[in-house]
Order: sequence, then structure tokens, then C-alpha cells
Amino acid sequence: MRIRKIILGIGLGASLAAAGCYWWLLGKGGTELRLEGTVEVQEVRLGSKIGGRVAEVLIREGDLVQPGQVLVHLEAPELEAQREQLLARVQALSAALEKMRSGARANALLLQNGNRPEDIAEAEAALAEARGKLHEVEAQLREATLRAPGQAVVEVLSVRKGDLVTPKQTIVRVLRGGG
Repeated sequence: MRIRKIILGIGLGASLAAAGCYWWLLGKGGTELRLEGTVEVQEVRLGSKIGGRVAEVLIREGDLVQPGQVLVHLEAPELEAQREQLLARVQALSAALEKMRSGARANALLLQNGNRPEDIAEAEAALAEARGKLHEVEAQLREATLRAPGQAVVEVLSVRKGDLVTPKQTIVRVLRGGG
């Protein structure tokens, strides 16, 4: 019986020693979990369809960014001026079309005032064209704001405020979890 207690004590001591070594070798009791394996990431290169001067940089390398977060703003004064011109053109064409429509009360007046259905159709087409160009310029202006495509880590930021970038130039490179 006494030998049995000695063997049990030696076994218990050896178990405690092994547990202590394991604890000491794998982080000394910290809260860190270490696992072996491969982490798959997806590299995403972000740029803009338009070029321009960098107005604002809102991130740094190593930052964790969220989906839709604004990363960089580009200046686009030419596009902003085009938008203002097109807004004014749309307003003027809308007013002219409304005047054509409300000014004609009868077919006789249509022919007399020159506001024939063909003229109204032409004015409607001009208005639709101006609205289409306005939507195109607004889409280009949205390209002046670079946003994160998803949750990611900024790996490389290749611009600073004041830099001039060309269309489709890589401005930021981020890493997202592959999956």
C-alpha cells in the first residue's frame, strides 16, 4: 500500500511538472492563444476612375477600416464646375419646357406660337440629355471619394495630402480576410 502511495505521488508530481513546463513554454499563463496555420488574405488595390489632387487623407498604414469608410478625398474642381453648369442647364430647360407646355392652350395656339408637339418633344429630349450628363458628372464626382470595400487593414498608403494622382492609379492597398 505504501509503494502504491509513493508511485501515485511520483505520478502526480510528474503530471504537475509537465503541466508547469507546458504553461511556461506556451505563454507563461498569458491570455494569448497561439495556433499554427495559414491565414488567407485578399489584397485589394484601391484607386479612382478620375485623377486629381489629394485633398484629405483620413487613414494611416495599419489602420483597421470598416465597409464604406472614407479613406481619401480628391479635389475635382473641374467636375464640380461642370455639375454647376449642368444644374443650371437642367433648370433652364425645365423652365422653357414648362413654358412651352403651359403657354399652349389649344391646337390653334400651338401653331400660332410655334409650340408644336415636335418642338415640345425636342425640348424634352434636350432636358433628358442634360439630366443624363448631370448624372454622369455626379457619378464621376463620387469617384473623388475613396471608400473601403469591406472590413480590411490598410497595408500601403501611397499618397499624401497635396499629391497629384492619375486616373486608375493605386492610392491605397488593403488586406481583407479571404473567404
